[in-house]
Amino acid sequence: MIRRAIALAMTVPALGAAGAAGAACTSACAVSADQVAAAAASAAITQDGRNNSAAITQSSGHNLSAITQRGNGNRASISQSAASGSASIDQRGGQHSAAVTQSGNGNQTAAITQSDLPGLGGGNVAVVSQGGNSDNALRLYQLGAANSYQGDQLAYAAGNRAIVAQTGASNAIKLSQNGSNNDANLAQVGTSDALKVTQSGEDNRLNFLQSGANLSYAVTQTGGAAATIVQTH
Repeated sequence: MIRRAIALAMTVPALGAAGAAGAACTSACAVSADQVAAAAASAAITQDGRNNSAAITQSSGHNLSAITQRGNGNRASISQSAASGSASIDQRGGQHSAAVTQSGNGNQTAAITQSDLPGLGGGNVAVVSQGGNSDNALRLYQLGAANSYQGDQLAYAAGNRAIVAQTGASNAIKLSQNGSNNDANLAQVGTSDALKVTQSGEDNRLNFLQSGANLSYAVTQTGGAAATIVQTH
């Protein structure tokens, strides 16, 4: 049975505070939290089991979102369209998908962790899109095999930041940074991993490490540019 919970217009300062949007359910559940015109709102969703979905939409400033999922085949998405949003997705198991979209001005931060559980590992997908007129920051960790990440960071007046780490085999990273003060630290540890990074505009920096056999990468930098790339076989 599909259960659905919708939370509207909260004004609480932090996750876990009294009145915060929260929901918990088990297998085959769909949960959403929509917050409109609520400054400093927070939403948290926790799911255990298989084939669950969770979605949070926030359209006012200084919002916090957190989704935690345990099991297999779960889907999580967070959309924030105002200034100073913070999004966190933590998925344990395999065959998960995570999507974060942040489009407001001001500082945007996103943190995604996808990791194996025994017998449920690998095949996780993460997609992140960040845009606005100030700093964007991303921290992504994927552990297991056949994981993939695709990210776009667009900043028109300040800087982009990205830290991405993957461990396992057959993982893929694709990152595009288009703005002023770009920065990326990327690492892949395993075999048959692939990476593609494009940095365009202003001060670009890239530190990148691959380890294993059958590795591939493509890096394009236009601007201030600085690159450190290490491959080991």
